[in-house]
Amino acid sequence: MSSLADNRLVLYPREAKTLLSESVLTEALDKIGFIGEPFMIEGNKRYFAGSRFIDHISFLGCSPHINLTPAAAGQQYDTEFCHVSFLLADAPLFLAGDNLAPPSCPSCRKRQQGGQLALSAWQTVNEDMDWQCEHCGQEHAYASLNWRRTAAIAQSSIHVWGVHESEAVPNASLLECLHGLKVGDWDYFYRITR
Repeated sequence: MSSLADNRLVLYPREAKTLLSESVLTEALDKIGFIGEPFMIEGNKRYFAGSRFIDHISFLGCSPHINLTPAAAGQQYDTEFCHVSFLLADAPLFLAGDNLAPPSCPSCRKRQQGGQLALSAWQTVNEDMDWQCEHCGQEHAYASLNWRRTAAIAQSSIHVWGVHESEAVPNASLLECLHGLKVGDWDYFYRITR
């Protein structure tokens, strides 16, 4: 299999320090048919979409075309291969892509207009790292910022590959399954490469 595009829907626990094991995630997601058999790609373990994958993700648009199997040697797809992986880190990471939007302040609700974040994608986020609003001056933890579905801070996350920005959303059944893991509420964002 060749190199993959890096567009995905990412689900994550809202509590950034939540660490789940791969076995807990695979058991829960396999039970509802969200994931299928594991496979290796580019040295990483991934999962084929399960038999009820489409029941748990709503692809938006009038006629979505989804590839749930990898292209055979020499075959080209017009869309990306849709599959699932997990990211389980030693500490919370700032998960973001090329579509990162400026955050909104929880206090004044205004978006950052200028300057760069003191945080880069895939960087470990420590408890002592705060963001200061350029409008009201209030300091907030990075995890409390509104990234408008373009980033998150998480230690555990589920990545649904082959999903472009706003192309699909998790259904209530998937979010209920994840809520059943007893680690609080889950949310999602889109990680896009351009």
